[in-house]
Amino acid sequence: MRPFSTRICGGVGEALGGADFAVAVTLPYADQASLPLEEVPDVQPWHDQLNGLDAW
Repeated sequence: MRPFSTRICGGVGEALGGADFAVAVTLPYADQASLPLEEVPDVQPWHDQLNGLDAW
């Protein structure tokens, strides 16, 4: 199971879900928190697409 929603990059749905928000708010602090994001390669493309949303 992935630790985040695939709604944006995986095409599961068209709306942001609770998991999208729960993970997205932590990503600006990933380096400081030593989160092993390199172990989950889908996070960066997902985050890039999220940042591309006008509403975000």
